[in-house]
Amino acid sequence: MRKPPMIGDSIALDLANTHFNVRKRLFDGIESEPALASWLKDAGPRVTGGADTPDGVVNKNLVIRFHELRDVIRAAGARAADGLPPLAVEVEALNAFARSIPSSPQLLPDDEGVWHLRAHADGATPEVALAMISADMLTLLGGPRAQQLRACPAPNCPLFFLQDRPRRHWCSPACGTRARAAASYARHAQARTRPLHNPPRSVTPTT
Repeated sequence: MRKPPMIGDSIALDLANTHFNVRKRLFDGIESEPALASWLKDAGPRVTGGADTPDGVVNKNLVIRFHELRDVIRAAGARAADGLPPLAVEVEALNAFARSIPSSPQLLPDDEGVWHLRAHADGATPEVALAMISADMLTLLGGPRAQQLRACPAPNCPLFFLQDRPRRHWCSPACGTRARAAASYARHAQARTRPLHNPPRSVTPTT
């Protein structure tokens, strides 16, 4: 079982990025109950908006619901990356997930101690995680960070990230290296196909 990347920009984008690529092969990081349970454990309290890691029974129905939420986040994320607003059907789906559990806004610190306004719900179950991930995506789409949302331009990379600094162009340094290598290869390939010399010009005899 391959574990998906955790970029850490947004827990909603981390769920979107459970659809990932390794050596041109696509993987589903939440394809089964054990895979989803492992992802929730790795995500820890970030998916509950509190201090507890999600704890509860992960069944087949929950796997289906997390896939449904991921599909909506990826669709809305792709539109945001293109500078477009989400579709009404996408917003309604996110709203439905978010209001499935009572929650309230709270200021909570990130790993670096910076305070952020986030939704918080009592308890730490997979159902709470669904609501909190949806709320995170709604906050992202409805705030200034929506303009930072990017789809990674590296070859064959399906991941999303937030361009939180001007020089960040890829989801990870590894993708940046691959993109530069691909561009260099393309330039060299083009140079190899270019004629080495200009063909001789025809000379019109003079009389």
